[in-house]
Amino acid sequence: KGNYDGVVGSANDRANDHWNFVNYGQRTINNIRFADSSSSDIEIEVSDNDGEWGIDDQKGINHGYIYHNCQCVNLSVSLKYLPQGIYEVYVFAHGDAPNQTAAIEIESGETKLTGKATLNDGTWNFRSIEYQEGNQYVRYIVQVTDDSPITITSKRDGSNYSMLNAIQLRRIQ
Repeated sequence: KGNYDGVVGSANDRANDHWNFVNYGQRTINNIRFADSSSSDIEIEVSDNDGEWGIDDQKGINHGYIYHNCQCVNLSVSLKYLPQGIYEVYVFAHGDAPNQTAAIEIESGETKLTGKATLNDGTWNFRSIEYQEGNQYVRYIVQVTDDSPITITSKRDGSNYSMLNAIQLRRIQ
């Protein structure tokens, strides 16, 4: 349940966006749909994951997340067959406690982007209804070439778990 609006697009558009959901344990989604519900050839592969959790009093994309119970692995998602271009990538990755944060890394081709993490300041500000970069999500810009998947890795950063709530992409060029 909830309003899965994220940060991409206008408020009116986001209210009607289509989302592709991953249940814990699920490893692949073929032919994902774009926000307007049109089909694509894009495939998603998710690393091994065996847990999910919901955050009380939260709605939308921050309510739930997947993780791995091992507490010794990072969670990753690969997006294959994306059309060539430059993309803004928004990664929501925060658990149900102030220290359940994630450092996000993105790879595409020869490019590896690192250095951004969700909020880990000891407060409960990550539960804010207003989404803010560096709080509930991080944003990267990445170039995708033909046959070059994007791999997004959520690394344990202040938490024993790596987690993912949601990912949004917007092609900007």
